[in-house]
Amino acid sequence: MVDGYQHGLKYKEQIYAGYFTYSHQWKRLSIKAGLRAEHVRTDNLTSHVVTKKLDWFPSVQVTYSLNRLQTWMLAGEYARYIERPHFAALSPNPIQLSEYAYQVGNPQLRPTYIHRFNMTLIYDYRYTLTMGGNLHTDLIREFSKQDAANPEISYITYENHYRENHWFVALSTPFQPFYWWRLSLNLIGVRQDIRTYRDSKMQSHYLFFGNALSSFSLPFDITMEFRYEGNSRLYSGNSEVAPMHQVHFQFRKRLLDDRMVITLGMNNLFNRMASYSGHLENYSQHTRISIPSSGRRFQVGISYRFQQGKKFRQKSVEKTIGGERNRLTREFK
Repeated sequence: MVDGYQHGLKYKEQIYAGYFTYSHQWKRLSIKAGLRAEHVRTDNLTSHVVTKKLDWFPSVQVTYSLNRLQTWMLAGEYARYIERPHFAALSPNPIQLSEYAYQVGNPQLRPTYIHRFNMTLIYDYRYTLTMGGNLHTDLIREFSKQDAANPEISYITYENHYRENHWFVALSTPFQPFYWWRLSLNLIGVRQDIRTYRDSKMQSHYLFFGNALSSFSLPFDITMEFRYEGNSRLYSGNSEVAPMHQVHFQFRKRLLDDRMVITLGMNNLFNRMASYSGHLENYSQHTRISIPSSGRRFQVGISYRFQQGKKFRQKSVEKTIGGERNRLTREFK
């Protein structure tokens, strides 16, 4: 083992949970409610520190039909969540990224608590307008910092934001102006309010996310599709992600009574690449990532659908351990 690159920690975590659910239908009103009680015990066998905590996580979903045919509906929901840091983010072992950069975890990270709520207006089961918010306490974010011993070296670590709230409006709507043209739009606008530390001033940013799919039916059973996906500048910790806008297109030809499909297309038509910026105490870093698999690329495919037999339904079982397993296997990113 190399000095400075070793760390030993014996850690034990036990999570016990109980659930209660209730549902009721009354005329046009439907209500579903739930409550999760969670008791967590952590034993740090290295420092001999034991912590215990009991948390409550309520949730409620309400749906109301505005008319008898249910073509107009209102749906609202609220829930409280917890997101625990993955174990790689807790490890203080430095991971060398380059000659001038490394990444290191933060053993003092606290879990993130989230209040999520929204209200959705639904028309004809396809058109939706949603307004809501995600209110975070101790949101875990990546931070870029300068090494104390050598300011020319930077490192990435994790810290808790004291408060970070996301207020959003989302619109999802399909169009069919003509029988040969279909258009689907999904647009999201977000106001991001950040208070990094308890005594920090609130900083606000306005964000945009969107995707669109335009499909044209051409002669000879050929379909042409254009797909757009993009976002505005994003903010996390003391870092920024540059705006990203990508366009993809595809031709699709159906044969043999639609059992065979031949596709020809191009992803990332304008070869847009991701770009990041980190603002440190004495300077800023700008990084542009160019990966062949993420750049402009051609795609050709052939698929054939054989005659299918009877499909049996599988029973679905809740696997609550999955989220905890991800904390073990998740890597830095």
